[in-house]
Amino acid sequence: MYCKRTKLLCTSLTLTILLSALFPLIQISAAQDTPRIFVDPAENIYYTDTTSVGFEFTVSIMAADWSEPGVFSYQFKLTFDNSMLEAVAAEIPDGHYLTPEDPSKIFVVDAGTINNELGFASFGVTLLAPETGKTGSGTIATVTLKITGEPPAVGKLSCALALDDVILVDPEASPISPAAYEVIHGSFEFSAPPPPIYLKVEPSTVTAALIGDEVNIRITIYDVEAELKIIGVQFKLFFNSSILKVKEVTEGDFFQAFGSTFFQAYAEHGYVVGFVILLPAEGISFPVPEGYGTVVKIKFETISLPEVLTEFPLELDDDFTFTIDQQANVVPPRRLEDAVLLVPTRLEDLNEDGKVDIQDITIFAVAFGSYPGHSRWNPKADVDKNGKVNILDGVLIAKSYGK
Repeated sequence: MYCKRTKLLCTSLTLTILLSALFPLIQISAAQDTPRIFVDPAENIYYTDTTSVGFEFTVSIMAADWSEPGVFSYQFKLTFDNSMLEAVAAEIPDGHYLTPEDPSKIFVVDAGTINNELGFASFGVTLLAPETGKTGSGTIATVTLKITGEPPAVGKLSCALALDDVILVDPEASPISPAAYEVIHGSFEFSAPPPPIYLKVEPSTVTAALIGDEVNIRITIYDVEAELKIIGVQFKLFFNSSILKVKEVTEGDFFQAFGSTFFQAYAEHGYVVGFVILLPAEGISFPVPEGYGTVVKIKFETISLPEVLTEFPLELDDDFTFTIDQQANVVPPRRLEDAVLLVPTRLEDLNEDGKVDIQDITIFAVAFGSYPGHSRWNPKADVDKNGKVNILDGVLIAKSYGK
């Protein structure tokens, strides 16, 4: 018999799966400063509505954050699945990472050998004395790949773009221990188009004129289709912490319109991170959200201002922001739309578009003679902040006209 205890057990299990899927992802990794070689871009994702078989794309193999004594020689392979990809070019570009001071002091052992039968492109280069090891960051090599496989109607083609057989050597001709650096692989994915869901920071432009001004934004979700059974969003928004301080982070009303939710958010140095999950109703069944609405609202306070008009991004983290469905599957949004903070703007710039012009005079004219509680009251038109819109505000706007 399907008893109440069984329902509770299933509900608990479902939530445990969902939360365990989310909570590990909310851990924020420390800044990367370990020497490394990596594939850039790391993710190469294509969809059949914009990309077809035969499309070519290029990845770079990069070095980053190397310190003394640096790298003197290297060899490696970039491997791929030859049932879906074919290498069409493998090059060591001009100005590459191991470019010597003396052009004659380099020996290119392997300038880029392509082996599509086994699915790899290989490289090998060494400097010659008296050159010293290379430090810092730069491009080691590039590989251009052609898509040769068609994805299934349901599902996807995917493979690693892996850096294999990596050997790095220091100026003393000693192999650099693999424990001393990171090797970060890339990936390829080709599938049918993703769902139309997208997330947007609104409004697209926000402003502040004075220290202490509030800046309010919201993260909105659009085009949620019922058949996707979306029940949650994880987000991470970057902001400039020298200009803004987080005052409040609250849940929006989108998921709340469909049932009970669990919301958690944290304001850290330079970002806000969190998630919201729609909880099951009546045992183990989930409501089914659809449409659009606000996921989260964030209120900032302006704590400093630059001397000149400057744009600062309010940017969603592509790698961390996504939706999740009832089966705890990650459903990446089709796109993310960011916003900008424009500071400092003039108090006379009533519509906050970065200039004082006829539109600002029109806004002032509409609010002229008003005061708090009046039907035409607009606090932005009260430029001198004396609690009323009068000719003094108009004079201030006129003096800034055209700026």
